[in-house]
Amino acid sequence: FKQKTAYEIRLSLVGSEMCIRDSVNDLRFQVAARQMELRPNTPGAMWEIPGAVTLGGFYRLNSNRTERHFQLADNLNFVLGHHRLSAGVDAHLVQLDATLRNRYAGIFVFPSLQDFRLGRPDLFIQAFGDPRTAFNTIPVGAWLQDRWELRPRLLLELGARFDRQAMPNGVSRSSNNIAPRLGLAWRPSTDRPLVLRLGTGLFYDRYPLAFLNDALQKDGIRGFEQYAVGPDALRAWTLGRGATLSSPLPGLAPSTYRTAADFRSPCSRKLSAGAEYGLGKDTSVSVEASHVRGFRLPRTRNTTGTLPPRY
Repeated sequence: FKQKTAYEIRLSLVGSEMCIRDSVNDLRFQVAARQMELRPNTPGAMWEIPGAVTLGGFYRLNSNRTERHFQLADNLNFVLGHHRLSAGVDAHLVQLDATLRNRYAGIFVFPSLQDFRLGRPDLFIQAFGDPRTAFNTIPVGAWLQDRWELRPRLLLELGARFDRQAMPNGVSRSSNNIAPRLGLAWRPSTDRPLVLRLGTGLFYDRYPLAFLNDALQKDGIRGFEQYAVGPDALRAWTLGRGATLSSPLPGLAPSTYRTAADFRSPCSRKLSAGAEYGLGKDTSVSVEASHVRGFRLPRTRNTTGTLPPRY
């Protein structure tokens, strides 16, 4: 690409207050803005020969986006005997104003160099309509955690977090998510500053803005895509002479995007084990091994189209 412009502005405010004896309330507010603009070095359709070469304008490089983030979090910590309890809530408003022209210039895919020389694409994709979108989404969460001193030098941490995301109009409702957490810390001896740790838990994430954008941008009203294989792909190549089509290909049905009715939040499960050794009052060294597995990762599925003959 020939042009890339990006900036980020962030402002954070933190306030702590001793509410009652053995308790502290922590309130945080954060505002951030991000902007990015991308322009391809070569405008126009992209020609792809898988495993060989890509020519033309890359299908994702002609775009600009502005994100604004507003986040408020409140956390209350208090002590009851051998228990250190923590409870809190947070809300995160995300605003996106974007013009993501993904696939609006067209894509032609050729099975081989020979097919490219002969001008015989096997696949054609192009989006039509207004690429501009503007929407809001609000992830909210609440949590409760107990750090319990079972015995001297042995701590057990139990917790759970609830997450849900308010979605823009036109997108399926998100799932209600409860993520349990468990941790254990043990110091084998008072003579050595060594602590052994074990932990596991579920961690939910908000839906990627790019997936929400496709569902709103190409909903069949604001815009759509045309997906052609075989003879129809060759017809698109001939009609546009390998360039971006100025209007939809006649006789080819539009393809639209929509979110699944069961639109569950992506999450990961983490298992970790580690050790920490103190080197001084404010210095320590640690080592940790983790196993992380993702679930419900977002993906796009072609539910009505067919694969090209050569794939």
